Amino acid sequence: MRRFALLTALALTGLLAGSADLSRPLVNDAYIWQRIWTPSLRAAMSESRDLVQSWRVLAAEADATGMFRLIKVDHQALGGTGKPAIAVFRIDGQLARWDEAVLLDGIAATLADWKQAGTTPAGVEIDYDCATARLGDYAQFLFALRQRISSRLSITALPTWLEARAFRDVLRPIDEVVLQVHSVQSPEEGLFTGAEALDWARRMGALTGKPFRLALADYGSRISLGQDGRIFSIESETPKLTGAAFGRDLTVDPREVAETVRTLERRPPGNLTGIVWFRLPTDADRRTWSLATWRAVIDGSSAQAKATIELRASETAGLFYVTLANTERRDAVMPARIRVNGCEAADGANGYGVERTADGWTFERAGGAILKGQKNMVVGWARCIEGAHAS
Repeated sequence: MRRFALLTALALTGLLAGSADLSRPLVNDAYIWQRIWTPSLRAAMSESRDLVQSWRVLAAEADATGMFRLIKVDHQALGGTGKPAIAVFRIDGQLARWDEAVLLDGIAATLADWKQAGTTPAGVEIDYDCATARLGDYAQFLFALRQRISSRLSITALPTWLEARAFRDVLRPIDEVVLQVHSVQSPEEGLFTGAEALDWARRMGALTGKPFRLALADYGSRISLGQDGRIFSIESETPKLTGAAFGRDLTVDPREVAETVRTLERRPPGNLTGIVWFRLPTDADRRTWSLATWRAVIDGSSAQAKATIELRASETAGLFYVTLANTERRDAVMPARIRVNGCEAADGANGYGVERTADGWTFERAGGAILKGQKNMVVGWARCIEGAHAS
């Protein structure tokens, strides 16, 4: 159903602002959202600096209690890439009441610290995923911030804001919008749908004459569900010990994102200036794509490898491991189903459940996942006779 919706959107791209083919590459920024700057992060920045126009760096955040926390940024590594940096300030979306003076003073002090460390920010961005009812108060805060800083000011925005009248007030004091078209809305909808992203981009372009970018996802999440089936927690950047009853992995298919990017390049909505990727992939980040896959999506080359399904003999006679192997540098989306024939017993692992069928066993995933390049994974075992095979 999602694939049909995407193909429908591609057929209707004339609905995007401008009917002529205005094909042009979109510039790319990337979020550096890591709280700790590790060697793998520095390596990823060096390896991918040719892909980005600028970095959008998490500089500080106000948590759900209103406490303002600084992020220790490696300014030497940042300056070594030769790319400008935008200082991003995250305000927890659950923070409904804040001390405006504390936030404004904290932002001003952080910018001063950056300059003292040798980084003059190319801009300031506020990331506040608030409820629509809070947009009026948010607009007042942005007007106050506009009076305190001379830098270019941008914000992230949610698609749910597009129909809100107060969103027009939020847009007035800012220079640029980053529209987030990735989120966990439900286990069934996943993190990203190309058709929705294209529609939201068109609506954003028609709403304002100010430049905007789309925030696209290159990561996966694990959602934990309670006994009632509702989302209990979302695990993306850091592991969470939630005690929830059930879990499910969600991923973003690089092929779908690549198709969306190519569509946007062929017929960009009015005022769309580029893409911001969340977040910069690193070798140590198990939930993001690999750098090779991210590069392939951006430059339009083949975006995905294919995992090979194998039965590998164990040290125990008749016992086999059901494995996935990815020999390429690019990532492979793990198959939703694996069929094993010629076996008398089986069980799944690493997100796969197993079910007996008329002609064998079916291993099935609840939700997608990425198998990183040049990696193997055991997804189950089977007790088999001679001639067994998996597909």
